[in-house]
Amino acid sequence: EVVTQGREYPIFYLPENTDVKLRMQSTDVIHSFWIPEFRTKRDVIPNRYTGFGIKTPKLTKYDSYIYRDKETGEETEMLGRDMWIFCAEYCGDEHSRMAATLRIVPQEIYEQKMAEWGVQLSPIETGEKIYNQICMSCHAIDGTKLVGPPWNSATLDGHEFGYGYDVTLEDGSTHPRDANYYRESILDPNAKIVAGYAPAMASYQGQLSDEQIDGLIAYIQSLSDRGPAPAEGEETEAGTDQAEEAAGSES
Repeated sequence: EVVTQGREYPIFYLPENTDVKLRMQSTDVIHSFWIPEFRTKRDVIPNRYTGFGIKTPKLTKYDSYIYRDKETGEETEMLGRDMWIFCAEYCGDEHSRMAATLRIVPQEIYEQKMAEWGVQLSPIETGEKIYNQICMSCHAIDGTKLVGPPWNSATLDGHEFGYGYDVTLEDGSTHPRDANYYRESILDPNAKIVAGYAPAMASYQGQLSDEQIDGLIAYIQSLSDRGPAPAEGEETEAGTDQAEEAAGSES
């Protein structure tokens, strides 16, 4: 959906009275995510995740926005609240076009919108699907040593593996296995070579979308005993329901 005020701006929906954490990254230059009503901003950086946490306000009878039907043009006053989103960092010639609307709505309207937009696979399901397509020949999920390191929590050759554990690199240094580590390893696999493994992986830069990369990371997290719990309604590989996760994570 879009809202038209001189030009068209995209609309992002969130439910009222809800804690939300966005995980963001830029595909070009440094931007700054700014919602003036929350009086804070956060840099968005190429090839790194940054987080932005908010709690959406509880709506009152005085909160409303005008919904315009795209087909009929009919306008209806709806319960909700619109907020501007801007880029607060001068980022180039198109900087003035970097704006959007954050629309806070009742939970039932939010769920209705998600259904209308065809939200399908969860991030974990997306990651598992990609794993089965292109990753399983090199990365095991049962602790087996293959061409690449295993993705699940495991101990091999005296080293611990899995999301949340430190990785030992070929130069003897260590680095935390966090979301940024996995993102970098997908896009630039030779940046940090794991001890005991050859630099055999090709880059997936330009081959996987941000959504697919996020899905792979969510799937890797689900395989670790140190990964965050899946969102409500999702399951781990063991099939056990987990507690609801605060939405997103950051770099």
